[in-house]
Amino acid sequence: MGRRFLSHLLSVVLLMSLSVISGPGRAEAESPAADRRPVLTPQQQRRAPAAQEAGGQYHDVRQRVLSNVPVAASATQTIKVTGVGAVPAGGVSMVAVNVVAKGADADGGLIVYPSDLSSPPAVTGSRYYARTFTDHVLMTKVGADGQVKLRNTGSTTANVYVDIHGYITGAATATGAGYVPLDTSRIVSNLNVAANSSASFSAVGAGAVPADGVSQVAMTLTVRSVGSGQAIVHPSGTAVPTGSNINYRPSDFLSNLAIVAPGEDGKITITNRGASNLRVYADVAGYFAAAPEADVAASSQVPVNPARIVNEVTVASGATYEVAPLGKGGVPASGVSGVGVTLTSRASAVGLLRVYPTGQTSIPSGGSVAYQTGVPWANFVPVKLGSDGTFTVKNMGSAAVTLSVDAFAYFKPPSRPSAPGGATATASDGTASVSWQRPVDDGGSPIIEYTVTASPGGASVTVDAPSLQANVTGLTNGTAYSFTVTARNAVGASAPSAPSQPVTPRGSAEKPSPPTGITAAPQDGAAVVAWQKPPEGSSPITSYTVLASPGGAAAIVRAPQLEATVTGLDNGTAYTFTVTATSAVGTSDPSEPSEAVVAGRAPQPPTNLIASASDGTATVTWTPPLDPGTSPITGYTVLETGTRETVTVHGQETATFAGLTNGTSYSFQVKATNATGTSKYSTSSSPVIPREPKPPGQPFITTTHGRDGEVELSWSPPPTGAAGVDRYRVRVEPGGRTQETAAGVTTAVVKDLANGTGYTFTVTAINGNGDGQPSILARATPKAGRVPLGPTLLEAAPRDGRIDLRWLPTRDGGSPVTGYKATAEPGGASVTVAGDATTAALTGLTNGTAYTVELTAVNGTGTSGVTVREGLTPIARRPPQPPGNVTAAATGEGEAQVAWSPPTDTGTAPIQRYTVTTAPGEHTASTTSCETGRSTCAVTVGGLDPSVEYTFTVTATSADGTGGAAPATRPITPELTMATQPWELSPAAAQALTEADDDGTLVFADAPQEVVDLTPGRYLVVPQSSAAPNGLIRKITQVRTAGTAVTLSTMPAAIEDLIDEGGFSGALTLGAADLVSGPAGSQQRGSTRSDGFSPDPISVSFSRDVGQNGRIDADLTLTPKLTYEARLRNRKLTGRVSVTANLSGHVRLHTDRKETWSRQIPLGKWTFRKMVGIGRFKIPLTFTTILAAKVHADASGAVTLEARHDIDAGMTAEIDGKRADFTPTFTNRTTVGRPELDGSASARVDASASTSSRSPTP
Repeated sequence: MGRRFLSHLLSVVLLMSLSVISGPGRAEAESPAADRRPVLTPQQQRRAPAAQEAGGQYHDVRQRVLSNVPVAASATQTIKVTGVGAVPAGGVSMVAVNVVAKGADADGGLIVYPSDLSSPPAVTGSRYYARTFTDHVLMTKVGADGQVKLRNTGSTTANVYVDIHGYITGAATATGAGYVPLDTSRIVSNLNVAANSSASFSAVGAGAVPADGVSQVAMTLTVRSVGSGQAIVHPSGTAVPTGSNINYRPSDFLSNLAIVAPGEDGKITITNRGASNLRVYADVAGYFAAAPEADVAASSQVPVNPARIVNEVTVASGATYEVAPLGKGGVPASGVSGVGVTLTSRASAVGLLRVYPTGQTSIPSGGSVAYQTGVPWANFVPVKLGSDGTFTVKNMGSAAVTLSVDAFAYFKPPSRPSAPGGATATASDGTASVSWQRPVDDGGSPIIEYTVTASPGGASVTVDAPSLQANVTGLTNGTAYSFTVTARNAVGASAPSAPSQPVTPRGSAEKPSPPTGITAAPQDGAAVVAWQKPPEGSSPITSYTVLASPGGAAAIVRAPQLEATVTGLDNGTAYTFTVTATSAVGTSDPSEPSEAVVAGRAPQPPTNLIASASDGTATVTWTPPLDPGTSPITGYTVLETGTRETVTVHGQETATFAGLTNGTSYSFQVKATNATGTSKYSTSSSPVIPREPKPPGQPFITTTHGRDGEVELSWSPPPTGAAGVDRYRVRVEPGGRTQETAAGVTTAVVKDLANGTGYTFTVTAINGNGDGQPSILARATPKAGRVPLGPTLLEAAPRDGRIDLRWLPTRDGGSPVTGYKATAEPGGASVTVAGDATTAALTGLTNGTAYTVELTAVNGTGTSGVTVREGLTPIARRPPQPPGNVTAAATGEGEAQVAWSPPTDTGTAPIQRYTVTTAPGEHTASTTSCETGRSTCAVTVGGLDPSVEYTFTVTATSADGTGGAAPATRPITPELTMATQPWELSPAAAQALTEADDDGTLVFADAPQEVVDLTPGRYLVVPQSSAAPNGLIRKITQVRTAGTAVTLSTMPAAIEDLIDEGGFSGALTLGAADLVSGPAGSQQRGSTRSDGFSPDPISVSFSRDVGQNGRIDADLTLTPKLTYEARLRNRKLTGRVSVTANLSGHVRLHTDRKETWSRQIPLGKWTFRKMVGIGRFKIPLTFTTILAAKVHADASGAVTLEARHDIDAGMTAEIDGKRADFTPTFTNRTTVGRPELDGSASARVDASASTSSRSPTP
């Protein structure tokens, strides 16, 4: 195993002990101390290049691999821990995981172990407690398949989260900090930290921790308080992290292992987030030497299969117990400086343990590792071994304790390195150049320096590592010399290497000239340097040495190679390079430095290149690269591929080329540049051709409508689009009169025309290049106005001494409405309002008297038909109306969530509460947290029998009483069993989804952390967003990361993949807030009003000329309704979904003379979306309604026919698994008024509607 294995894994363990769980399954951020590096002393900086790579190194990552997964009693969960997130797919020997769990109704334990063990080891792993989340850091070897196993040894189901906090490599990758175990020493004793405040203490220069070269301090933190709160340690001078080290509670001592970097002043700060004073104790266990710190003999870490080495021994109060781990549980019998163990304690009273190396002469008073009353209590402890290979546990408590000890890892101290190999020498004038190979084993501590010794004579020279070459001077020409090399690390010097072959220095030698033509090409953390061979001098060149500045990173290659890769560079830093040539005579002077290059990765090419052309110019836009490289983009260069002309821009993703030749085709490419370099050019844009500007094309008149002395026109823009139009000109004949509209206006009213006269109209589009071609002639005849259509009364609300009215603006019959009149009988109270009003109040009425209200509209022709509303009784105090849109969904065992919309009429006092009642059983649940104006309210009803079907009703209560109940839901069974635990993206993360392709590819251009943490095999629920308007249910098959972008490959999934058992039902009335799209010109209202009325409905109003002399006017409202009742059992969905669209309002048909015609008038395509609760998720249900009016006339004279339209049209689906049977529904309640006839005439108005529905795309 690598030499720093245990020290780095201990760092992981300590850091993970800083995590806290703020809610089920969510780990807060760890202390930033994990990433701090102290400033190195000049001596450390000088020796930094000498550090050698070592195996068993810790790499800090954060990756969730299990999220709130229920693990049954005695069940085993296999977890993939390699190839996820930033953890590599291979080369990982151990992971450190934080296991967070709670039992459903009892305490228990979890064991994490390598997957290639056939059964779980008999050790204590993580303890969990009933209904309370508890976290515990575990370290385990990784199986050969890159997986670990988690076993629930308890008697109840546990809900478990697992987060990787780091991994250990099995081979050398980079230098890391080594761990130095120390005698146990108290560095903080009874420190008082006041409530909601902080205190600092010295962490270096105390307890045998040196004053410098310290990366982090490992200590056991013990606290006590009379209140509850959080204790948080962090480097002094830094912000308090969001996590905590100990969540403390009254009276008892509590302990945890902590590792934290000292601040710039060498101190550590502890912050008390609680309302009571906090007493703090800290005992140091060791420290991490700053990396690289070659002078310190730091230990490495080796994992073992978890094994019990002490089983339930009793340690009396005040007694000690010596633990002898050597030769047990995979720990070697010798060569061990310390062990990492879990101590499991159980006692009849709370207390503390003191753990220290056996033979330590000065033992701190008091204890450091706390245990609790009556339950097993586990702590991970790193402890140094005494000279006899044991450590001691002393019981500082008042009662005997039962103690078990489990081994997880051991500390391996460094040794002297092995001898260097391959010593060779070449001689020159009084000098020899000696080269060698680094030792096979550095002894677990970085090589500091090499010493070359000549024989005979003993001349020597010492060079700092990593150099593998030295020149020995002062030799006697003509004497044969051989050379040996020793390597020294922090422990000492190696044995000498085998002697080199003898070489004989001779005079009159000439060393090589400096190399020339030095070039450098940057790479990620490296650079490739090339050069030209110089004159060799008197002896052939044997090697070249490349040196980077700043930093001194070097690379040596054998001749005749003329290229070398220098690694270990810092991305974003500019470097120059010099090269020296070495022969048997000596080493040349350094070459001239190369041009500076910035280490790092150049960006990938930009994407989505789009070009557009206009008069002599082209504009090019693009999307920044998914991978910008290792530094920000500084500019873009756009190339025209034919002329090779370029344009460079900074800080924008658009460029303009001017001076292009009209009629010529142009294509473009773009490349991105950062501090390191420039990407390749992107793929070419589609060709574009600049053209001379022309006048606009020909508009098309879509409708004409003759009115009283005027004609209404509407038209569509030219085929070239509205962008090139400055204005429109309307021309009318006879008379040649014209009028103009602005560019964006495609309607006009031509006034002052003669009724009965036929007119023709044209529309011409105009821009700066001239007039376009006029439209095709359209004809229309102004007609004398008719009385308005009867108003559509939306709301008549009795209140204290009055009745408030609200209506839709009515069709005016061809002559503008001048006013509305409302009358109440008995008594004749009336009110008249202006023609643009839509509300009125009849006042001075008597409370308790039932009134009939009539509403009419007036224009210049006369008064409309009467709209009547009966049985309206004013009242001083009125309870709320019933809530609407009641739904129910099972959300757990014996639990259901009921949701509703507040009533549109809240009565005469504010609503104080809502009450949900079940049947049978009359279980109730109330809430006061749903304010008027909210679209949806909800409450969870618990304590239900999961085998019984329930219906639910909702009432609203104010100071003036309780209103009626909303219609009961369809019955559901309150039982929910999840097939798997999917990840439901937050709304913010769903909005980060930029692309959702039909093949299942999901692209997040700037992925938040919860997307980065996703892993293959997880089910994903995406709420509706701009890229996924219907929401998505997917199973992830692959995760790819490039810079900040994450691309997911997914396959379709359905709600049946997530839920085994569950029921849900509801009845919803939809409005404008649920409307996704509707026909142009429809009134898609629905915002909250400030006048006490409910939101405006969706209205469909139109007037059409039909036949030669016919006309139809309509004021209609559209009210869609959705009802559903469904159940999942054994992942099979059954039930019923019904969609109905109600179309109601006033329709009038009129013809002036003999007519026979039939006309269908399309009323548009309407698409609605509603979020429906299914289990714990909200799934959007989308459906579409297509409406049309059919009008028939057969008249021998003038006829006017007015009808009160009321039609329901829809579809019902019976669902049985994958099968659905659809049945159309249609109900016509239209009533027709008495016709006005002149001669023999007949007419009829029909309406039809088709409705289709679809569930969200999975």
